[in-house]
Amino acid sequence: MSTLKVLVVDDSNAVRVRISQILRSARYEVLTACDGAEAMELLHKENPRLMILDVKMPNVDGYGVCEQLNRLRASADVPPVVFLTSVNSKALELLGHEYGAYMQKPVEPEQLLSVVGEQIEKACA
Repeated sequence: MSTLKVLVVDDSNAVRVRISQILRSARYEVLTACDGAEAMELLHKENPRLMILDVKMPNVDGYGVCEQLNRLRASADVPPVVFLTSVNSKALELLGHEYGAYMQKPVEPEQLLSVVGEQIEKACA
């Protein structure tokens, strides 16, 4: 299968580890960050094809990452974002559809891999 890079951004180490295991089982290369600031550094350095992003994080949260991605869109290739969060919000769901997708924690591995595959396929089309 693919060796495409996926960036997993969550302040919970347990979530990062679990999501990473699921993605690696499908042969994705996984990068991890514990907040939005670290995520943006990795985005510039590693050029992942997809970002899985929590919303509530210290330092730079998911909304802050979106603001930075908006500034980048005019001059750079911005990967799709899958919001994976415990926050249940219609506004966040709409934002998720604008950037890629929205999923609520906890998520089943099959569901996560399906959405990841769809978003990468759309981005590569």
